[in-house]
Amino acid sequence: TWYTYGIEIYRDISSTPYLATYIWYEDNKTYNEWSYQIDNVTAKPIGVIGEHSWDSFETDITFTQRRPKNAWLQPSLGYPLDQWQGQIVFLANNRWASNLFNKTGGAIMDVAGVQLADSTLNWRFTYEYEDRCNPADNQIDWNTADIDTLPPNCHLVVDFVGKRPPLLIFCAIAAVAVNWTCAIFIFILTCEAIIMRRSYMLKGTDILSMCFTALFALPTIRSLLPGAPAYGAIIDLVGILPCTLIVALCAVCVSVAKLKKRHTMTQKVE
Repeated sequence: TWYTYGIEIYRDISSTPYLATYIWYEDNKTYNEWSYQIDNVTAKPIGVIGEHSWDSFETDITFTQRRPKNAWLQPSLGYPLDQWQGQIVFLANNRWASNLFNKTGGAIMDVAGVQLADSTLNWRFTYEYEDRCNPADNQIDWNTADIDTLPPNCHLVVDFVGKRPPLLIFCAIAAVAVNWTCAIFIFILTCEAIIMRRSYMLKGTDILSMCFTALFALPTIRSLLPGAPAYGAIIDLVGILPCTLIVALCAVCVSVAKLKKRHTMTQKVE
């Protein structure tokens, strides 16, 4: 039986049509049949399935930037708007028929589709696939088909796209908004205390402690973002470093103003 031989799974190669000639074991007659053979006979299958109920295989997919020359969507740098794309090509070879045809990888089967299961924590992956063996606009009669009417190759192309979940994007944007809100209010309070000479605001350590608290709190918000990359992303240049610099300058200005005020009060006492 053919299923005891299993099905070989290849990746990232294609196949070409050919006319297979074989002798059928039941009547010992010679038959001809159109089939497909892998275009690289030295390629090794990544797995064999179908021999046992527990058969499986593992492989990996290389992901690249989805839209070149777009820094906002560049992986890691464009967090949380970064996007990835990847592609993989699958072929399935019937080993029993391949032995019958006496061709290595010479009985490529139609893989009609794929199904994406499971999920990832900080990414949302979608996929599209194209069946090159049986195009929707090319209905083939394999009994009377000519090689010119056959698809040029037979494989399944699967395209993947990776994006950040909407909730993660909202959290990152909210963190930037909170950073800027805190930095702007601290800047306004500092200007009111120093430029408008509201000396009563410099009494005690309220405004100074607020500046130093925000100075260490704002970068901490960034580190709490889910799936955040290393420092250097656009979100750091837009919403983290500028806010931290503003708060740091405000802390310095308040410290100098308080020291100057204390020095003036000391001179008056003397």
